[in-house]
Amino acid sequence: MADGHCIRVRALDVQNAAKPELATIWMDLEVGYFERAEAEGEDDTIPGADGRDVGVYRRSRRLIQLQGYTKGIGGTEDERWESWHAAQEALLGVMPMHSAPGLVEVDGPYLGIPVGTTRFLYARCTRQLGGPVLNHMAYQAWSFTLECIDSPPEWQTEPS
Repeated sequence: MADGHCIRVRALDVQNAAKPELATIWMDLEVGYFERAEAEGEDDTIPGADGRDVGVYRRSRRLIQLQGYTKGIGGTEDERWESWHAAQEALLGVMPMHSAPGLVEVDGPYLGIPVGTTRFLYARCTRQLGGPVLNHMAYQAWSFTLECIDSPPEWQTEPS
């Protein structure tokens, strides 16, 4: 896996250090890059005929799963708490529930994307799941589901 700085959500670097152990925010794209977009449609019922005819289906949406954590860094408990709180505010600030879609960017070599290449799509957060706050308010695990409903809901090589 590549070092950090490979994922941005609404311009926020959600791998904000070269290595996870140095980051106050570290999110990984767990689902949604290699998987196909969901499709919707229906098959055609023909009166009096056995079975159905295959109907028209179209790509409808792509779900993206980001998982990771916010963590406080510092030499004292107060410094760790302040660092964690700033990271928490920044991350939740770019994940407003059910807002207008925002730009999500993934840089290579992450997920096999060629070095020097970025993939883009627009997505909105539809689910947030935070774990318990641990280590005297210095660490919290997070899982976010983002939904892309672009036409088509695919990763692009240029932002639209």
